[in-house]
Amino acid sequence: MQTTDEIKVAIRFALKEITGREDIGDDVVLVDPSIGILPVNFLYIFDLVERELSLPVHRVLDSHTYDVMTIENLSMAILQLSIVDE
Repeated sequence: MQTTDEIKVAIRFALKEITGREDIGDDVVLVDPSIGILPVNFLYIFDLVERELSLPVHRVLDSHTYDVMTIENLSMAILQLSIVDE
């Protein structure tokens, strides 16, 4: 099982690979238009995180609203998902 820090590293890596952005804080809402991440990019971001963590990360969207779309909240939701999958 991964820690929240390891999950955050995976999310940050995916964000950098897909968007080139490294300057996004843990509590920044990733879907905020001012951040500049295109909605389609989240398909690729989630794909990279899923491959890195070997978890169906997209399932966090089944039970959360847009509020989950921060690095901090995603890492916590993914951690919970990993606990359920065990």
